[in-house]
Amino acid sequence: MDRVQEYIDAIPPGHRPLFDRVSGLILKEFPQVSVALSYGMPTYRVGKRRLYIGVWRHGVSIHGGEQTAMVASAPAIPR
Repeated sequence: MDRVQEYIDAIPPGHRPLFDRVSGLILKEFPQVSVALSYGMPTYRVGKRRLYIGVWRHGVSIHGGEQTAMVASAPAIPR
């Protein structure tokens, strides 16, 4: 099984809807994105840009930096 899918399948049910929403927005806005595990979490890559989404006991974290501002033009997360 793909390591990214194993990570996603292991997300606790309470955090899965938020993870799916964030991931879905990225995939919709950036269809050319590639996804792999890096630093133990799904990493969305477009060129040199990286966006990391981690799921922890307390919730979902999005990590990036100046060159990872991939979602700056994406719409707000719908409720």
